[in-house]
Amino acid sequence: MATPTYEVHIDWGDDGTFAAGDAVTTFVQGEVTIERGRDTARSFSPPMAATAEVTLDNSDRRFSRDYASSPLFPDVRSGHALRIRAVHSSITYPLFQGPVQSMPLDVVGRTVHVESLAGVSALVGVTISTDLYEGIRTGEAIDVILDEIGWPVGTRQIDSGSTVLPFWWEDDAGALESMLRLVACEGPGSRIDINADGDFIFEDRYHRLLNSGTSQATFADAGPLYMAQPVEVDDGESLVVNDVSIQVRTRTKQPLGQIWADDESASYLVEPGETKAFHVTLDAPAANIQVPDVGEFDFSYMTPIILAGFAGPASVTISRTSGQSVIVVFTADPVDKLLLWGVRLRGQSAPIVAETSVAAEDATSITTWGPRGLPSGWDAPFLDELHAEAIAAAWLHQYADPVSSVTFAIDSGSSDTHRVQILARDVSDRITVTETVSAMAAVDHFIEKLQHRIHPTGLWHTLQVWAERVVAPVVPANQIFILGHATQGKVGTGKLG
Repeated sequence: MATPTYEVHIDWGDDGTFAAGDAVTTFVQGEVTIERGRDTARSFSPPMAATAEVTLDNSDRRFSRDYASSPLFPDVRSGHALRIRAVHSSITYPLFQGPVQSMPLDVVGRTVHVESLAGVSALVGVTISTDLYEGIRTGEAIDVILDEIGWPVGTRQIDSGSTVLPFWWEDDAGALESMLRLVACEGPGSRIDINADGDFIFEDRYHRLLNSGTSQATFADAGPLYMAQPVEVDDGESLVVNDVSIQVRTRTKQPLGQIWADDESASYLVEPGETKAFHVTLDAPAANIQVPDVGEFDFSYMTPIILAGFAGPASVTISRTSGQSVIVVFTADPVDKLLLWGVRLRGQSAPIVAETSVAAEDATSITTWGPRGLPSGWDAPFLDELHAEAIAAAWLHQYADPVSSVTFAIDSGSSDTHRVQILARDVSDRITVTETVSAMAAVDHFIEKLQHRIHPTGLWHTLQVWAERVVAPVVPANQIFILGHATQGKVGTGKLG
């Protein structure tokens, strides 16, 4: 059987075509490495930044940024998209796509080392502020964050989400941290990631149950799909969760009223044609924030003599009509001055009206393992009581008993069966593992992390797999009711059958 061919492109023109002039495959030297998925083999682990590293021959200096005679000049820089694919038996397998992070030169070895970070790395160091949303699903909120950071709409695969948030907003918050809060609100098994095509994905907590019900392959220490040694099995005893407590902050939207007032002793003189901006952070998020009108500020206390040459504002604008922060801008008349006094904002505040704690435990597990709480850093601040109860139950169902995980590698060698599995497998795939020493007999797992190591000629390709054992669902996949689903969201079907 023919060896797969590998294609490495850098989109020098940033046009998304990956044309012939973008191909750098013939310049690849050394091993190509790709890594995607979670930080560990655990389904509650945070996502890692997808990475790829490729070393290119730079003997002719075409990858030297300042070499004016390079056929790529002046486009040799970071930021271009790197794409790695394989073609085998006329099937194209995407392996990685993401922006080039750096291109350090080895002047002695005459090579350039291309490093790419994709996916969640685009969220790091970015802050967002959003409107206040009511009754929004987690997947919809994920889309709002992607809109905020400018992620292209056509490169998203976003589940709608199984959790509905009574109120959701973010204010001057890290984009990645905001995403992780939504993943926490969705529950164990959900995840954000970047796929091999460079698309941003969000899988809700039912995604795998509905889409990964059948094992894609069986890997064993006795073949036919051989696991390369060493094979490592973690019994999961250190990761038990049996004592769950979730804080719930109930909010209620209030009638229209004053939600902010400037210091009554403060007045502001605005010269003709100039502006005065108020950067307002509210005590609680608010909806229906009103544009202040003339009645929202007062300059009538001044004597008629002083009032000569003054006028009301030429315009008043606000940066948003909901959320927890807003910028109010007054623009003075082009001719007359403006005096502001006692500026106020009206809207419908959504303060916390009650704080409760949803608790759930597994007594049998606590007796065996002692009380074990949720993972450190887990934060789901937008849940109501019913969804908090559902998330708590999901945690106990998944982790009240130890859940094993396995790490192993598959080497291509000369086996076409191995090659196809190496190229086809992806994070969230369901696989079966048999390992004799640990007495793991045909146990299904979900893949949580992958690492590709590709020999420069493509003759050898190793796939490292991190996978966690599948815990049987409470109900079969076809019995889950999903609001709005074509078949499972109808009366007479599934749980409503």
